[in-house]
This record gives sequence, structure tokens and C-alpha cells, in this order.
Amino acid sequence: MFCISLAAGLTALTLTTSVFTGASAVTNQGAAAAQASKQAVTATVNAQISVDDAKKAAFTNAGLAESDVVLKKAALDYDDGIAKYDVDFFWTDTEFEYDIDATTGAVLKCEKSIMDVEDYAERDLLVKKAAGTAAPAQTQGVTEDQALDIALKHAGLTKDAISALRIHQDYDDDMGVTKYEIEFHVGATEYSYDINSTTGEIYESEVDIND
Repeated sequence: MFCISLAAGLTALTLTTSVFTGASAVTNQGAAAAQASKQAVTATVNAQISVDDAKKAAFTNAGLAESDVVLKKAALDYDDGIAKYDVDFFWTDTEFEYDIDATTGAVLKCEKSIMDVEDYAERDLLVKKAAGTAAPAQTQGVTEDQALDIALKHAGLTKDAISALRIHQDYDDDMGVTKYEIEFHVGATEYSYDINSTTGEIYESEVDIND
């Protein structure tokens, strides 16, 4: 009976040792898998293209050179966990918006839209910043009220003295800037002004007396 019990005990010991050995193997395999996953993630991050590569991909897709455009934005972003570059730029009268895959450089999205007055103003400001000529105080542009105050001060008038006021913001193709077109009357006299909507500079002023 003793021998049989010892043999059973040895068998139990062997089984126990095998269980622990198996558990150790599973643990080691799990650690190895985790390390491999970590290395794969690191490799993916390291494989990201540069922002310059992303810009080149966008410009190439648009059929343009970097010197042809005014860059609005080029920055790394994440969309549902996918790394991508947002590349936005202006060309003539069009705004381009691209999403570029940060790993492969593939174009994920491309949108084009015709520029509006605010887009032109932003483009002009970017050009001035690039040239180092934009004044910090002018980064917010000039409001309609401020433009009217500039015109009234130039004309030597107050707001309560005028009538038939009209203010319109437009883009000047010849000057390459956005401007306020301001018109108002004092009696039979008509005043008209063109004022830069970014700097507040008076481009043109006229005074006409209607008979």
C-alpha cells in the first residue's frame, strides 16, 4: 500500500510540475506577444511620413507646385485612431483641403471650394506673414464699423450727419486684396470710399455733388 501511495504521490508531483511548466510557457508566450505588438506599434509610428512628404502628396494630386499655392495648414491629426495629415492651401480663387494618410502617404480625402471674402482676407494675411510685413495689431482685420469710422474721420463728418449709408465687402482683383466699399450722403453730396479690410488703408475716396 505504501509503494502504491508513493507512486501516486510521484505522479501527482509530476502532474503539478507539468502544470506550472505549462503556465510558465503560456506566460512567456503572452509576454513575447505583447512585446511583438509593442514593437509593431513602434514600427508603425516610426514609419509615418513627414509633413513635407504629406504636402508633396497633396500638391502632386492637385497638379500644383508648392510655389504656386499659399499654404493654410499642414499638421498631423487623428481620425478614429488613424493618423493623418491635414493639408489645406489656397490657389487663385480655390481652397483645397486634403487628408493624407500619415503612414502610406495616400490621399484619403480631397475637397475643393471657391473662396469667399473671408478666405481672400485670410490668404492675404498669410502672404503678408510669410513676407514678414503683417502688423500684429492687424491680424483680426477691420470691422465694418471701424472702416466707417475711418471714412467719416477722413471726410470730417459724424455718423449722425450722414444718410443712405451702404457698406459692401468685396475682393479687388487689381489690388489683390479684400476691401470695404462705403457710400453715404450728406444732403446732395455723395461720398464713396474703398478701404482695405485688413489694414484699414484708404485706397480711393471720391466726393460727388449731385445737382
